[in-house]
Amino acid sequence: EQAAAIAYRAGEADAAAARYRAAGEIHEAAGRENERLRALAYELRSLRYQRNPGELLPQLRELHSALGAGRDSTAALVAAVLAFTLYQCGEHPEALELASLAATIAEECGAHGELLLALGAQAAALAELDRQVEAIRAYARGLRLARRYEPRREASFRGNLAVSLCAIGRYAEAAEQAEAAIAA
Repeated sequence: EQAAAIAYRAGEADAAAARYRAAGEIHEAAGRENERLRALAYELRSLRYQRNPGELLPQLRELHSALGAGRDSTAALVAAVLAFTLYQCGEHPEALELASLAATIAEECGAHGELLLALGAQAAALAELDRQVEAIRAYARGLRLARRYEPRREASFRGNLAVSLCAIGRYAEAAEQAEAAIAA
């Protein structure tokens, strides 16, 4: 799975998806169902810019249903990936609902990476629903957490925060965030 994560960060979506798929097969053979589902979630996440997001929705919905009422980091991951995919498909109210659920679950189990995914999806959905002040709060929270736990995500949170700040006329703050995003 580390090789898949490295491929994903390098922008090699198909290679990442293939590696996550292989990891899922290993987990399945070993009888580790939760790990298999987690690998599948990462596989689908890897493909979200390679394929039409609408093509990924049925499999993500099935994956989310398979987890039932689970409240662990895998449930948070699946809900966050599904939420972002719904956002990509223009289903913003449902995306917001699932991203909020994912954030709650991630907080409960201390899953910082999953929390960052959820906050990004939540903020994006809020922005699309023209709830910019709430989106700004979510992006700012994500930025604080990214700086602490996943510094490589700082630039994306800052860039999106800048866009939402612009949307409500806070141009000086938006410019500061945009400059900081470039520098990050």
